[in-house]
Amino acid sequence: MPEGVAKDAKGAKEETKAKTKESPKRRPSGNLARVKVELLDGSFMDLEADRKIRGHDLLSKVCDSLNLLEKDYFGLLYEDRGDPRVWIDLEKRVSKLIKHEPWELRFAVKFYPPEPAQLLEELTRYQLVLAIRKDLLDVICTIRPRRRGQTPAEAELNYLENAKKLAMYGVDLHPAKDSENVDITLGVCSSGLLVHREKLRINRFAWPKILKISYKRHNFYVKLRPGEFEQFESTVGFKLANHRAAKKLWKTCVEHHTFFRYVPRRVV
Repeated sequence: MPEGVAKDAKGAKEETKAKTKESPKRRPSGNLARVKVELLDGSFMDLEADRKIRGHDLLSKVCDSLNLLEKDYFGLLYEDRGDPRVWIDLEKRVSKLIKHEPWELRFAVKFYPPEPAQLLEELTRYQLVLAIRKDLLDVICTIRPRRRGQTPAEAELNYLENAKKLAMYGVDLHPAKDSENVDITLGVCSSGLLVHREKLRINRFAWPKILKISYKRHNFYVKLRPGEFEQFESTVGFKLANHRAAKKLWKTCVEHHTFFRYVPRRVV
């Protein structure tokens, strides 16, 4: 073998050995996953997280980076099987839900407070304002701009006071069909379950009125208390696109009912 080629081969072999020796030093990073989070202002946050991290801890990590204390109002969204609005389950490992890297998530308001002015932290109110502005872009709707002489904090409170009066404020929408196979939209919010047809609200089931919610296959059921002049309980059924959609609506209802009915103050 020519001397030059022999030296090159030997050098390449030694370089390979050196890389092999160095590789163990990089192994700890193999326990970390890259995370890319879209924030409510449109910017992105790049993080590294333990591959075994659960949803609750990852949400806390994002909130801590934003200096948010009232964390329970927020959640992380990801896309799953064509559905762009699936909430990360706080009790599960994120790696079980998202298989590719980086983990692409969206930071969002999950529970819209019925009285935004009662939020304790100005930073929480600011994030809520950003979320509402994004929501309003989806319905071509505007709120009057800030009045002259107001501080930014006063302007945010004024904005939120106007926003909470909007019909679709904080409503999580789910397409469905009624018992007559007519297209409707079911909306989950702080006060209960809303039924819309052609963008008009045709019914509302307040949380205190609801005895039980359930689903079976692609059907979703609401069991109601008897009214003032009624003797028996009643059940209303709706059809969702598939089993996953019915389960998603059921879970959203359970989470909202728990959040707004059983926990009077959501502060960490």
